[in-house]
Amino acid sequence: MSEEDPKIVVSTRSCTVVSGDIKVEVHIYRLEESSEWSLELVDEDSNSVLWTEPFESDEAAWEEFEEGVRDIGLENLLNPEEPTVH
Repeated sequence: MSEEDPKIVVSTRSCTVVSGDIKVEVHIYRLEESSEWSLELVDEDSNSVLWTEPFESDEAAWEEFEEGVRDIGLENLLNPEEPTVH
């Protein structure tokens, strides 16, 4: 007996963001049976940063990303000086 892989719902807010020399894929998604959204950033070298706490909506995840870019910059979101839990 085999189980099906869970279906992933990708937000329409998922996109590519370019700032100067930095290009990042913003992935906002959830499992089909879940109402909680995840936020993940993936750089050009396939390094990723995944927020550990889920979001109530894809809009809340996007707002968290925008706030981070505004507050500390895209590069610092991808390469924090100290390990942090978002």
